[in-house]
Amino acid sequence: TGSGTYALKGNWESSGTGDAAALQSVNVSYPAAGSPSIDSDSVDNIEKKSARVVWTSSNGTYCTFDDMKLEWGLTTSYGTQQTGLAADGNYTITDLKPGKTYYYRLTITNGAGLTSTATGSFETKPAPGFLALLMGP
Repeated sequence: TGSGTYALKGNWESSGTGDAAALQSVNVSYPAAGSPSIDSDSVDNIEKKSARVVWTSSNGTYCTFDDMKLEWGLTTSYGTQQTGLAADGNYTITDLKPGKTYYYRLTITNGAGLTSTATGSFETKPAPGFLALLMGP
């Protein structure tokens, strides 16, 4: 994952004759891989039992996207996760409890194995109160 110059050595056959050519060395230089980033994240469509997390991200210089993971729960230990998400996308979390604060963490990993995270929280809408249930809409 770092930049530098590395020597590559190997034996190869000379012109299909079966004779091994002399051991050769080639120096290869490449730049350092850049860290990925989560450029934006937000929560919308918050209901009593669901909410949608939306994000955009960047892979990092000289790297490809590998994975996006979303974790969520009632504490910062999270507890539930979804992996294999797109670099830019959204995910609707369901089966939440009304009137509770939830915490989430997004983690992007690029092809060099470098990661970046973004965290946040949201509160689900409360369940209707007892009096509201009796009186109706």
